[in-house]
Amino acid sequence: MEHKRLFWLKVSVLLSAVPALLWANSGLKGALAPGYSGVPGENGGATCTACHTGVTNDPANHGSVSINFLQSGLTYSPNVTQQLSVTITEPASSVRGWGFQLTARQASATNTVAGSFTSNDTQTEVICSQAGLTGTPTFINFGAGTCPASSPLQYVEQSQVGYSATQNTGSGSVTFFFNWTPPATNVGNVIFYIAAVAANNDGTAQFDHSYATSYTLAPASAITNTYYFPHLALGGGWQTVLTYVNYSQQAVTCETNFIADNGTPLLVNFGGTSSATRTDVLAPGAEIHQISQNDPASATVGGWAQGQCTGPLKASLLFRNFVGGVATTEASVNASTIPTTKFVTYGQVAATATGVAISNPSATQSATVNLMALDSFGVRKGSTTKIIKPGNHFADTVNSIFGLNSFTGSVQVSSDNPVVSLSINAEASPNPQQLVVSSLPPGDLDLSTQLANGSGFGNPPASTFNYTYYFPHFAVSGNWQTVLIYVNYSLDNVQCKTNFMDTTGAPLAVPFAANTSPNRTDNIPSGGELHDISTADPTKPLVSGWAIGSCTGPVKASLLFRYYPNGITAAGEAAVNASTTGTTRFVSFAQSVASGASTGLAYANISASPASVTIVAVDSTGAQRGSTVVNLPAGGHDSKNLGPLLGLGNFTGSVQNISTQSIINLELNAEAFPVFSSLPAGDLAPNTPLSTGF
Repeated sequence: MEHKRLFWLKVSVLLSAVPALLWANSGLKGALAPGYSGVPGENGGATCTACHTGVTNDPANHGSVSINFLQSGLTYSPNVTQQLSVTITEPASSVRGWGFQLTARQASATNTVAGSFTSNDTQTEVICSQAGLTGTPTFINFGAGTCPASSPLQYVEQSQVGYSATQNTGSGSVTFFFNWTPPATNVGNVIFYIAAVAANNDGTAQFDHSYATSYTLAPASAITNTYYFPHLALGGGWQTVLTYVNYSQQAVTCETNFIADNGTPLLVNFGGTSSATRTDVLAPGAEIHQISQNDPASATVGGWAQGQCTGPLKASLLFRNFVGGVATTEASVNASTIPTTKFVTYGQVAATATGVAISNPSATQSATVNLMALDSFGVRKGSTTKIIKPGNHFADTVNSIFGLNSFTGSVQVSSDNPVVSLSINAEASPNPQQLVVSSLPPGDLDLSTQLANGSGFGNPPASTFNYTYYFPHFAVSGNWQTVLIYVNYSLDNVQCKTNFMDTTGAPLAVPFAANTSPNRTDNIPSGGELHDISTADPTKPLVSGWAIGSCTGPVKASLLFRYYPNGITAAGEAAVNASTTGTTRFVSFAQSVASGASTGLAYANISASPASVTIVAVDSTGAQRGSTVVNLPAGGHDSKNLGPLLGLGNFTGSVQNISTQSIINLELNAEAFPVFSSLPAGDLAPNTPLSTGF
């Protein structure tokens, strides 16, 4: 390198500061010419072997050069300075001098510098060069300022002081420290290129050992919350609605990626240009609720989605079917935050069949997924295995998965790697062309859960009822019916007692095929399930309330209430996820139409003391639009439509519920009524700060 590296040093500096032996041929010192860091396409990708003989990274030399990213690992945060260190290691005892040159470039354009360097002591210096390595470079020593704008390319290397301090050390290693300030904005990946030499100081360019390597840094993720949406549907009359509700006191940015069955980007049209990715910035209290506009005449395609957000929020997808431009059915997709390996859900096959969707969010690992169908008595009726590649999505109906023509029971899903899953109930559909669907409660189970073995025989039930399940709402009569669902996935037989209460907390008799009573007891074998629909007179006035289930073992518990506008054919249904505990704060998407339906709210007070529930409507910009207080006695229940409750008229936004006592809560989406669906559980921790200041 000497014919280039020494040119710019003044003779007086050269003679006074540099030992002659290394400076001649085998030298390193400071003032190396720019462009010897191994950047592809720059100076021919030159490294130290441009001047020192030998092969870069010759295995026979057994040395190395490395960069230690001490503070942030292989990531960077825009404009946040990091201290870096370079270590050159060399076992050869002949080594008498050490040197390196390093630069950082944007991965998308390696001729563009990424950030800037400064020396944090006298042992390193910065070289500043014009684009294309033209002109005379500038050398910046410790404390001497920064590179001029006319010299945008920057390199860092050992200084003359650094060379002198480390020479004649023999075998071992030396380390140099300096600072790097990343670009002021996210420029994507950044690549560090570095070349180094361990020289013998014999006065020639021979027998020196040269090394080079590179590192790629990704932008440090500001993502603190990831939301997985196991299924979506587009085309063939289907559209998908994306909903984010930012209940916090900080703005939140979300990037949502839509992914096809085979793991490739899935183009979604939300108006304008179709894209597989969208970015949304939500002010405190703000929400987005946007429906896709894909061609309804195109073939139906499925997939899944992943949202990555800078803060917590309520996230969901909703897919809705249209016939002739009129909504006919919809199902909400609760976002998952933690993939798992085990799931269980109710399943059936009749005129239509339960749908099961599974997505593998891993970028590197395939998932081997075992599925088993068990009848109502816990006896295995079918099983199969699916291999889901990284990023891929699988969706099918129970009859197709297991080859079953008639079936009522449950479906177990077990995977060797974490996945996300969703199941869709379709039992009320008259035929496949006239669908009535709802999403079944999340079937996620803990990784350590032991599942029923499919024999139908289990251990005797426990003697105590230690598992409690709260159902915030049910409806019977007035063209409504309610379905009670318990799925026993455990190795034990389970007994469940269910009590139904009216709006005051008093017992409420509910008619089922076996009898009409305010309570019932059901014995559910290992792997078995209960799925029983009420038989209320549809011509009588609507009656609503809430329920408590107490079981001797863990189950998947839910209610499902279904609307029959003519008393015979169902037009819509919504699943009511059971809660295992109450809380004092809830948030959900909400809407109202001055001349139509609005979001339904239901809440029950599970505490022994009266509860005051403050209900606040927040529009899509985060501004408050109205509030009221509802008082619930101990054990009391109430249900309202948001628009009339707050006099909102036309409104789109969210609703926040803040209670003085622990309660349970449910929200129903009714924007396409008589099509409706349950919104994702809005439960928040009791002390969660809300955008409204509560």
